Amino acid sequence: MILTTMIVEWLKHTIFANKLILDDRTFEHDAVVTVTIPDILVKLVLFPSGSDSSDESDGSNSAVSAAAAAATSTTTICGLLLPNFVFYYQFVVILILQTIFNFILGSFIYTMIIEPRQKQKQQQQQQQQYQHHNRDDDGIAQTAASVVLSSSSSSSSSSSSSSSWDLLVGLGVALPLVIVQPLYMIRTLDIQNIGLLMVFLATPIVNSLRILEAIFDYVQPTTVSVTTSASAVGGATASIPVIITIQYWDYVKYFSCPFAVKFENTEDSVITTDGTTTTIAATTTTTANKTSTMGTHSTSYIRYRATPKRMTKHGYITNRVVLISRDFIILSLLLSVLKEYNYEVFTLPTTTKTPRMDMDYHDWLVTIIKQLFFSWQHILNNFLVACLLSTALSQSSLCISLLYSICWDCEVYQMVRNPMFSSTSISEFWGQRWNMVVHNGLKHGIYKPIRSYTTSTSNTAIINTKYSKYIAAFVTFLVSGLIHEYVNLVIFHNKESSSHHQYPSSSYQFQWKQILFFGWNGILIILEYWIFNQTNNNDNNNTNGKNTSSLFAVVLDRIVQFTQRYLPSLVVTACVLYLALPIAHLFTESYIQYGFFDDIYIAEPVIMCRVS
Repeated sequence: MILTTMIVEWLKHTIFANKLILDDRTFEHDAVVTVTIPDILVKLVLFPSGSDSSDESDGSNSAVSAAAAAATSTTTICGLLLPNFVFYYQFVVILILQTIFNFILGSFIYTMIIEPRQKQKQQQQQQQQYQHHNRDDDGIAQTAASVVLSSSSSSSSSSSSSSSWDLLVGLGVALPLVIVQPLYMIRTLDIQNIGLLMVFLATPIVNSLRILEAIFDYVQPTTVSVTTSASAVGGATASIPVIITIQYWDYVKYFSCPFAVKFENTEDSVITTDGTTTTIAATTTTTANKTSTMGTHSTSYIRYRATPKRMTKHGYITNRVVLISRDFIILSLLLSVLKEYNYEVFTLPTTTKTPRMDMDYHDWLVTIIKQLFFSWQHILNNFLVACLLSTALSQSSLCISLLYSICWDCEVYQMVRNPMFSSTSISEFWGQRWNMVVHNGLKHGIYKPIRSYTTSTSNTAIINTKYSKYIAAFVTFLVSGLIHEYVNLVIFHNKESSSHHQYPSSSYQFQWKQILFFGWNGILIILEYWIFNQTNNNDNNNTNGKNTSSLFAVVLDRIVQFTQRYLPSLVVTACVLYLALPIAHLFTESYIQYGFFDDIYIAEPVIMCRVS
């Protein structure tokens, strides 16, 4: 304990002595490359203020005077400033500290929850099959089997109940630790840069959901779908139970990495009722091979082992380096330009900028609708800030994941997959492109347990309802909103809003903005599910020769078909984004107001311009 205290104090007064609050880079001393830019290009496209970006002056008068200076000046010089590398020293140390903590906590979760449950499931399955075998009066061996082994078969049965011990260990010990530890480290090391605070908070965001996965038996690596087939003698068809296990070291890798590790099934074992275990290579999936391996024994269950996918060193690393370089360039350009505009490139018309409290309800509502949905300036401002946040998230996740891949020798999924330009539906945006780590955690830690407890096809159902999918989706988005509110409360705690922004100076408080934003997107997901069901029902009715579809369902079907067939993908993406962009400021506004983008500006190579 004394040694730990000494190490923490040493880190606080050496590596973390620089608080990285103010950007101390200057054009005169830190510009490594300078280029002379024509004034017309500066005024129209790049930096209309024409001022040094380190200038903290605000207000319309300063902008006008700067623009006048640019208009009368003959040359504008722009220079490239390198990032403050102290940020990255602190960044790496934080990753090491959090990895050590996650390694210890992952070991605890595996020892106390995962391993006992795996042993219990294997013993129960072997005992059930042994009893079934003894009741077979004919004694005919199981000789033909054709099975599709999926995650739902094992998860629905194995998650029949979360024991009191699992709940006690997970909710009573592990979850409080994963929430409190980052707060303790932030306070002890006196971390003030918001970008570094976000690195600390990767632990409670990701691993709190992974703890819920462990409690409800939906651990991601053990829910990978596996397809195989086997044949033997007798002509009977039987369902062979499947258990996918994960070893200690593999689970610790998964838990200590704040990203989605790629897993594959490297072996399977056929366990018979007499206790014999035969190991088969994972690639042995043909009927003949399975037959020869299983012989005439009565199969108790098939066991697969989930292992992290080994890294393909040259192609994988090269691809990630290219993506990181791309994101550095895009993020540097976006930050350089948007910071000059205080992250509001397009000025809102004064007639619709702020709804006044003295308006009557009708005028206030009309003003709000005009501002949110019909102001192209508002939509484009939200789009640019969303692109900035998406790129920052992509860049940081690619850098960290590459470090983990090299250290653990495993591949991880790309966290952000171009959501702002490639999404063709709301579900694709949130489910396949934006922050896949949080998506997977919410899917296995929140969505699947709720589906299990609210669907009539599950033996764990508490409430049987045909709206199980809708309920699970909406609750998942609400939980996501709560997580983001928690993150904002931590990173913006005791932060005053930046004085040079258009927001009034105030400290951050719980504002419900994140819950409103993600709740709205949950409603959009439910609407998409419903439309999909309506169009599917319409297709089934046409196939069966029935004409029971409502006029509304037919119209929806025609709209969906027209969209998919004739509209360019970018137009579809624009339509999808328009559903959320009007209120996207609820999500991004606090990041601007309390200086998140200003703090990560320190860590990026940026372009700074000055008039000479």
